[in-house]
Amino acid sequence: MSEVIDAFTWIARILFAVRVSVINVVSSGLLFWFAVQADDLLADLSFENGWQLLFWPGVFAATFFLWAFPVHYGARKTLNKDSWIIQSATRNGLPAHCRDAIIGEVRARYGGAIEWIPRVLGVMPFLVLAIGIWGAYGAIGRADVLPEIGRAQTQLLVLLVLDAVFAAAFVYFVIRRKDWFASWTSAALHRLALAGTGAIFVCAYVFPIHTALVLPRALLVPPLFGSLVLFTSWLQRLGNKTGFPFLVALGVVAGALTACNTNFDALRTSPQADKGTPSTDERLTVADAVARWKAANACSGDSCPHPIVVAIDGGASRAAFTAATFVGELLDNVPAAERGEVPSPGRRLFAISGVSGGAFGAAVIQSALRDGQAAPSSGVAPCRSAQRTWFGYDEWTRQDKPTMSWRQCLQALTSGDYLSPTIVGLAFRDFAAPPWQDIGLPPLADRAALLELSWQRHYSATLSSQPISFLSGESCDGKTPEGLCRPAAHPAAFIEPGKTWMPMLFLNGTSVTTGRRIISADLKAENDAASVDGGALYPQAYDLREAMSSPCPDVLPSLAKGEDVAYPIKRLIDAANGKNVAYPVKRPEDAANKKPPENEQTLLLGSCGGRPAPVDGPDVRLSTAALISARFPVISPAGIFSTKARDNKGVGGSMDPQPYGDQVVDGGYFENSGITTALEVVKALRAQHLKPILVSISNNPQLPDATAADIAACAGESGTPPGGEELRLKLARHCSGVPPRTAPTPLLFTGFNAFVGRLVALAALPLKTLVGTGDGHADEAMGQAQAAFADGGLFWLKVDVAPSFGPLPGPAFGDDERCQKMTPNTRFAMSKVSMSWWLSAAVQADLDIQRCSIDNRSQLRDLVEAMKARDGVSH
Repeated sequence: MSEVIDAFTWIARILFAVRVSVINVVSSGLLFWFAVQADDLLADLSFENGWQLLFWPGVFAATFFLWAFPVHYGARKTLNKDSWIIQSATRNGLPAHCRDAIIGEVRARYGGAIEWIPRVLGVMPFLVLAIGIWGAYGAIGRADVLPEIGRAQTQLLVLLVLDAVFAAAFVYFVIRRKDWFASWTSAALHRLALAGTGAIFVCAYVFPIHTALVLPRALLVPPLFGSLVLFTSWLQRLGNKTGFPFLVALGVVAGALTACNTNFDALRTSPQADKGTPSTDERLTVADAVARWKAANACSGDSCPHPIVVAIDGGASRAAFTAATFVGELLDNVPAAERGEVPSPGRRLFAISGVSGGAFGAAVIQSALRDGQAAPSSGVAPCRSAQRTWFGYDEWTRQDKPTMSWRQCLQALTSGDYLSPTIVGLAFRDFAAPPWQDIGLPPLADRAALLELSWQRHYSATLSSQPISFLSGESCDGKTPEGLCRPAAHPAAFIEPGKTWMPMLFLNGTSVTTGRRIISADLKAENDAASVDGGALYPQAYDLREAMSSPCPDVLPSLAKGEDVAYPIKRLIDAANGKNVAYPVKRPEDAANKKPPENEQTLLLGSCGGRPAPVDGPDVRLSTAALISARFPVISPAGIFSTKARDNKGVGGSMDPQPYGDQVVDGGYFENSGITTALEVVKALRAQHLKPILVSISNNPQLPDATAADIAACAGESGTPPGGEELRLKLARHCSGVPPRTAPTPLLFTGFNAFVGRLVALAALPLKTLVGTGDGHADEAMGQAQAAFADGGLFWLKVDVAPSFGPLPGPAFGDDERCQKMTPNTRFAMSKVSMSWWLSAAVQADLDIQRCSIDNRSQLRDLVEAMKARDGVSH
């Protein structure tokens, strides 16, 4: 028994000695096991035709040389040294003959493990890819009725064979390596491998956008996991030899240097703001916006259409692409006669409230409508080209005159590869980002800025008939700002009364400090209509432009003197809202005063000369405004903004040098549907005597309802239920005897997934709770919307796991060629729909076909009819 224990102990010791390689393959394996986003990289059809012959063999060759070999070589090099066998403190106190005896015995008894563990670790990257291939195949396994998914399945099977071939070749290589490279010294091989992987790391650090263009998506995986293995393995060996924790020290130093970079995660401002050019608040009030919307819709008297407010769920590119699909379908189906003289098919849309990826989708929709309005044929979709990352690329290029519908254009604009630059920033740059700008070098862009740059580049490339230069890392090149490079929240600059209209944007982030919403809005935060909330459009949220403006230090002088400032603050708010305030008596000599004493009056009115502080926050680009809402943890860091207080003349000064500001994270932390803000816009429109329509666009796959036949089948009464495995979660509640409730009791994980969940519970459960809270708040917001629209006017467009297809009762709608292929007998289900900043053609096809479901076509048909009606005025 003791020999078995000794064997396990030394095996564990060997694995700990090569922990860099072990951690590498275990972490990558868990990523591909649990993250459908990683699996989806292997279903990429962007490199079909001739390119496919080079791309995928290149992926496996890169896995061979840039990932598997460093993992193997780093482990083997470590185990070839003797320093790991005896700890340095013990080793230094032993006589030489004792050290040699112990080392010789260990190598004699466990030589097989010492030789084969590096080989097994070297093969593991190919096993990791096999896990990803199998996961991708399983996610799309019952959706092959769509041609894109059928092609993806065929490709995945081919990749599985290629993976096995390269894995076998690698095993043969490491076994015969000594014979092939007998004339090479071990040091020479090590230096060559280190130079190659090191060069990739340096290029990724210095040129992240270009690296992402050269190594996109799946081709980025091998250098992502392999580039630092040899270097960190060397540090590990150095630590074994000296007893100093070099890896820990490297992490501490890198983290400290990054923490010293106070501007690294700051929100990017416009070039004009960076030069100190003052900004002006060109946003509209609610009344101004309503007046311009009415003029664009030829609205007079009681003959007004319903203003449409759209709320878009969060969900990275999946949210943006889903919104592009449904909003594009709406724009394509607005009859030409309803567009009138205003060349804008989006003129019925009053506002769009977006969260996370939905905010990006909202920004793209508004910008495309504006570019379409400026096109030679006003009102036509502005896209002039497309990238192979869009699933409809081949079909579009086969057309005689390749023009795009609005749906196609918006899909093309939201189908870019935004993931690769973000991952390059996360893996190669953000963990070690010292303040280079302090020594005269260009500042580093964090992974959030790289995500934003990828949005801008893809948008500009899709609207241009000329490809963007490879050497250009940024499309906002200082010329007249276009596309997503335009300044956000300047509606007055591009909406001409009676001539043009664009939907107002509300892009929702979350404050780290308070947990409230931070909103980048095209409308001013004050509501000039009568309101019980004192005139605030969204009284419990922060307006980004106001929050970035210089505040007045109204209460700081009194705080410094230890005075009670609580009630002056309240009176300041009341007075600003025009309320008649009562002044509680603080001192006997003030009892007869009808006004507060002089020093308190100064405090009450504020120290900006008795006037409200102007809204002078710096301009940000439209892409930056969308990004404040799309900062999900790990993938994007929290964005930081700060400002300084003003002196008593209303001019930025040194009276209070204390910086003000906040950190902003993903809007889904607060509420993941955008409905909360949308309802506040609805309330303001109703105060303007309009009857708005609310459209919620959800991208989180919805499980179908269980029918009586399904429940009977689950109970074993009538065989396999229609829809099969897709109904398992809902049917399990019925079959287990759990009674139906308003909020259904969720299911717990079982088996291996439950084990891993318990293993990482300390770190994972708080994050899971935060994410679930955002979805829970979204459900509650939907409940409030249902109550607010009890008489109608609420539409829900959604993604179903197993949508139902067939003819609509009543008038037909959306019966294009693609939809006609989906019949009532079509078996279609895709339960794992990747949520990432890149979507494979299979996922895009799944999201696109959702517009053909009976539920969504019915909603779209009724919504188009409601858009035609002119009974949108209330009295």
